[in-house]
Amino acid sequence: MNQAYLTTQKMKSMNPPPKVLVIILNWNQKYDTIGCLNSLKKIDYPNYHIIVIDNNSSDDSVNAILQAHPTIRVYKQQDNYGCAGGRNIGLKYADHQADYILFLDNDTKVSPKFLTYLIETAEQDLNIGVVSSMILYWDDPSIAWTSGGSIDKNGIVTALYYNEPTSNIPNALYKVDWVPGCVLLAKKSVFEEISDFNENYFIYFEDVDWCLKAKQAGYHVVVDPRSVVYHKASQSLGGETSLGKLYYMTRNRLLFVSQYYRGIKAFRSISLILVEEFLNIVDQLRMKNFLQSLIKIKAIFHFFVGKKGALSEQNDKLKHL
Repeated sequence: MNQAYLTTQKMKSMNPPPKVLVIILNWNQKYDTIGCLNSLKKIDYPNYHIIVIDNNSSDDSVNAILQAHPTIRVYKQQDNYGCAGGRNIGLKYADHQADYILFLDNDTKVSPKFLTYLIETAEQDLNIGVVSSMILYWDDPSIAWTSGGSIDKNGIVTALYYNEPTSNIPNALYKVDWVPGCVLLAKKSVFEEISDFNENYFIYFEDVDWCLKAKQAGYHVVVDPRSVVYHKASQSLGGETSLGKLYYMTRNRLLFVSQYYRGIKAFRSISLILVEEFLNIVDQLRMKNFLQSLIKIKAIFHFFVGKKGALSEQNDKLKHL
């Protein structure tokens, strides 16, 4: 995209600047959430407020968050509704006066101008419906966690610039097929037009699915690399290599393809994924990672029997397989 950015001066001249509702999900991660809120206090954007949706934490998260940030509204739920369900609950609490909604993962730290840049980009073109940041690893900010993603003709989903040096990321605004829910800003009107997040996914791919719907509605999905966010990555399920992440990523990539393709195209796409996953399972077995192999087999089996939403073991992070 060769569109000029709005200048910061022009943004300051907007009276008032667009109002942003920041929605953060929490599940047994009170210290991460408090740290995220601490970093938000340092941003330079003047017109935003925050709500926290607590997915039935058992670690006294609500009290801890309110003690550290007494002006923040925290809504404790009676169950763990995952990322998809938690985000949908957040949308129900959205202020009718909000112009934009920003979903931000609680295991992030934001740079001071990250929101100013996102709003500048979103405001420059009515066709821009979704904007995200350059997302870097918390413990090594020279490496990108991801900066948007692509979906190929077979429905295979790829995270762009995953684990690549930041020098590989374009230094200008660029279009993508999807952005992670870790940092997802959209006009409130886009959320009202598209639909809620699909709760069949529970966690992972609900953001890909939602962005694809936004694109199908005619909106651009873009990344503004000036906006920088630091991410610990997959903390709610125990990290990038956790069994929980392996399960949901494996099952949900199959679920995603089955949602959008039919007939021969679906057969081809699912077959490609199964071949890739079979090779992954073989590699895990060679390395004697038997639990990782088992969880992938379980995820594939659950896809074929129609298992959707949360896995019953979710609350103990799949320790009992």
